Amino acid sequence: MATKSIFTYICGSSGPMDNYNPSLITRQKHAPKLLYLINEKPQSVSELSYKLRTSKEKVKKLINDLLRINAIKEEDGKYKVNFCILTRNDMLKVHKVLFPISKEIANKIMKYSAKLSKLAEKISCTSHVNPNKTLFIVIGCIALDWRGLDELRKQGLLIRDKLQPGNRKYLLFGREKIDEKTSKRLFEKMYIGSHSIEIDNYLFVTFGDWSGIRYAFPDFAYTLSSLSSERKEITLTTPKWFLNEIFEVRWKLAQKLMIDSANLLFQLIKPNNRIEKASTLEKDRWIKFLLQILRKLRYIVLQKEKIKLNYPILTPEDQKIINKICKIVLSPAINFIKRKHREIWQLLSEISPIKNEISRKEIFCELWHWIFGYINRELCKRKLLYNPPKRKGEARYLATIIKH
Repeated sequence: MATKSIFTYICGSSGPMDNYNPSLITRQKHAPKLLYLINEKPQSVSELSYKLRTSKEKVKKLINDLLRINAIKEEDGKYKVNFCILTRNDMLKVHKVLFPISKEIANKIMKYSAKLSKLAEKISCTSHVNPNKTLFIVIGCIALDWRGLDELRKQGLLIRDKLQPGNRKYLLFGREKIDEKTSKRLFEKMYIGSHSIEIDNYLFVTFGDWSGIRYAFPDFAYTLSSLSSERKEITLTTPKWFLNEIFEVRWKLAQKLMIDSANLLFQLIKPNNRIEKASTLEKDRWIKFLLQILRKLRYIVLQKEKIKLNYPILTPEDQKIINKICKIVLSPAINFIKRKHREIWQLLSEISPIKNEISRKEIFCELWHWIFGYINRELCKRKLLYNPPKRKGEARYLATIIKH
């Protein structure tokens, strides 16, 4: 019988792609299967070598890599996991316990739906973008994800990251790879993942589920800057220092693309701005190129040649309204979680991370993602939030740019 395996991910920043990068280390050959095995019970190098059907030398190297980033630890000559991993059975238990809680919180939030929609209409980009798209970002990402994690941290219920080897801050998590039917049941339209990067006074964000690629910033820029050459002979014959210069130039060009795109988009929502026709702007070759990229990435659409935003963008002046929305959403959500916190742990006392003595505050960071992911799913179902469409090969997501 084939050994099952673990898919890993982080909350925080994994840092550069070096010997301390958790994604690089935990996804190398044999690592996903090794993590599954030692999540079941502590095992020795000999046991792992036999079960993975590979040499002890390769297992030792893998063990050393995982020890280097504190993903595992050694006890009496055997190795055990040192981070929260959920098996298929764990995930079914978590879903059974947390989905009803999420639904109750969604019910409480829906009592304020009219007020929340009216507040969203006051946000700068509303003349372009439907308020439920704006609320998808403000409620789903800013309130429940970012500020929800911060508030629960202040309440002492979770930690959202910690200092790790290699001078980076993150929490590492893992899930057993499961069949498509179960995955769809647990995770479809579960909006829990934000990718972001801050450049100058702009924060570029995508937010959505994990069902595919996101064609927007920062994901698009990361891909652009890290692509290796299609001509393998170039990477084989070109000195490493020169390749590094090439990647550095690519990243700087990607940053310029992002900043210039943001500057252009924010021009569209300036007070009393007349939305210019694309044909007028396209007289400038660089602007024409930006418009082409922004259309392909769906930041803008053309309506009778006039440029209109397709994704919400948020200004510094919007922050007061955003704060009001976050307060309305988080107050009932956090209070309810505080009341249910002990009950949640009683019902989930047998899951693998508890047996493996992982910190409850680390585990609850993962559990909160499940909770607010299901809240978002329910709010989308009830049409308070926009429900992103599924396109072939893509995740369900929206993008935004937040100006500071």
